[in-house]
Amino acid sequence: MLKLRLFIAIPLPDNLLDNIIKCQNSLKTEKALSNSGARFTSRENLHITVLFLGYLEEKSVDQLLEIIRQTTNRVSPFSLTPVNFTFASPGAPPRMVWLNFQKNDEYNWLYRNLSRPVKDFFNKSQQKFDYEKREKLIHVTAARFKSPPVKNETDKIKLPAISHEEFLCREIILYKSILKKEGAQYVQISRFNLT
Repeated sequence: MLKLRLFIAIPLPDNLLDNIIKCQNSLKTEKALSNSGARFTSRENLHITVLFLGYLEEKSVDQLLEIIRQTTNRVSPFSLTPVNFTFASPGAPPRMVWLNFQKNDEYNWLYRNLSRPVKDFFNKSQQKFDYEKREKLIHVTAARFKSPPVKNETDKIKLPAISHEEFLCREIILYKSILKKEGAQYVQISRFNLT
């Protein structure tokens, strides 16, 4: 039985992608990051993950599409505002660089109202789905480290500033993730307009 590795994400506008790439380029000059085996997320893979679904049998994808459609039909477009770059995950040795966004009630509503029916669907189909009940931090993963940079080295790194220009989220996308030696490849399965 073929299983697909799936996630739901918000695509980013070109101007924000340009800014992230510019910031990544400035980070590439930081010696401490190159020593940690930093891999920078490619432009085509930059997104905001709303929900990581894990593996789902291909035959069940149509049912999942309908669940997503029912939720997105009840959501209006909403604005998201980038705030700053930080080392992540919070409270742990740095393994990534995130671009964080302001908290957003509409995003949280979308997250909760996708999570519940998706969790029920996965339970009924006896497939594993890890639902995070805590408030989700809205972010884009800009870089990942093979090994965490040394603490006293990260303290010296000046993470770049980013424009706080908000963008309008008008759609979400269901992607499948194909894991390859050179990194993950993301393929769109379906787009859902927010109405």
